[in-house]
Amino acid sequence: VPFIAVFLANKYNAASGWLVILIYVILIFSIQICGWFCSVNARKLLKQGNISELREAWLLLKLKTIPFYILNYIYSFLVWFVIVAASRGIFIIFVWIPFAVTCSFIIQSGIYGYCYLKHVRDKHIIDVSNSQLLIQFVPVLDFFGTLRLRKLC
Repeated sequence: VPFIAVFLANKYNAASGWLVILIYVILIFSIQICGWFCSVNARKLLKQGNISELREAWLLLKLKTIPFYILNYIYSFLVWFVIVAASRGIFIIFVWIPFAVTCSFIIQSGIYGYCYLKHVRDKHIIDVSNSQLLIQFVPVLDFFGTLRLRKLC
C-alpha cells in the first residue's frame, strides 16, 4: 500500500512526501479501528455463547497470521531503517510507531484468545491458569500456547 501511495504522489506531483505519509496514516488508522471493532466482537461472541465461532477466530488469528507478522516485522525494520538512515538519525524518535502498531495487532488477537480461554476455564473444560491467559498477549509465546491448548480444548 505505501508503494501505491508513492506512485500516486509521484504521478500527481503533489507534495509527494506528505501525501505518502497521509495515506499511510489513514490506512493504519482505519486498519486499527477495524481491528478494535473485531476485538469488541470477541466479547459479544462470548456473551452470546457462540463459542465455536470464537474458537475458530482464535485459532485463525493465532495460527494463520504468522506470515503477516513476519512480513510486518521485516517491512517495518527495512522501511524504518531507510527512513532513519536517510534522515541521518533525526527520525529515530519515531521508530516506536511501527512497534506500537504491531503490539496493537497482538493485543487485538489476544482478546480473542483471552475470551475463548476464559470460557473454557469458567466451564471447567480444562484447567487454564492466569499465566496461560496472559500468554495470549505476548508475541511468539501466544503461538506456542495456542498450539498446546488447541489439543486440549
